[in-house]
Amino acid sequence: MRRLPGILLLTGAALIVIAALLVSGLRLALPHLDAWRPAILNKIESVTGVPVAASQLSASWQNFGPTLEAHNIHAALKDGGELSIKRVTLALDVWQSLLHMRWQFRDLTFWQLNFRTNTPLQSSDGEGIETSRLSDLFLRQFDHFDLRDSQISFLTLSGQRAELAIPQLTWLNGKERHRAEGEVSLSSLTGQHGVMQGADGFTR
Repeated sequence: MRRLPGILLLTGAALIVIAALLVSGLRLALPHLDAWRPAILNKIESVTGVPVAASQLSASWQNFGPTLEAHNIHAALKDGGELSIKRVTLALDVWQSLLHMRWQFRDLTFWQLNFRTNTPLQSSDGEGIETSRLSDLFLRQFDHFDLRDSQISFLTLSGQRAELAIPQLTWLNGKERHRAEGEVSLSSLTGQHGVMQGADGFTR
């Protein structure tokens, strides 16, 4: 029992040294991230089964954690649709993420995101896109994200194509409440239109 405080002290010191080495390694490695771009994209494809391309990756380490910027992302979806993003900026707050046990971003912005799917949106017990997975990612894993000059095109349950135009949108996630601030317009081939401006929220 007398040796327990010493063991705990040595363990804590070892963890601090390991963390310092990891941070130092990331500081040196992140500026060279673009050199590993082909390997990173191949790994993403092997995990998701979707070919992904990007023209440039850049990253650095700040006091709060890593920052990342990716340009000209393109992915061909299995249903014949596609995803393209002009630019993504990401700044991850590592210490807040560890404190809250979920991803905490100082910045997560998608510029000119264009998503087009040929699969109808429906619940997870159907054959369409499993909205439960999407909601878990964007409503639970991220504390917030921003969309700029973006567009989403999808099929409704009736097979009709609808489009969401998103000039600017900020999505904020709390523990039980989610809020959107910005402007979104919905249009369909039948000429139906709707516009949402300002802020709105809901609980889950």
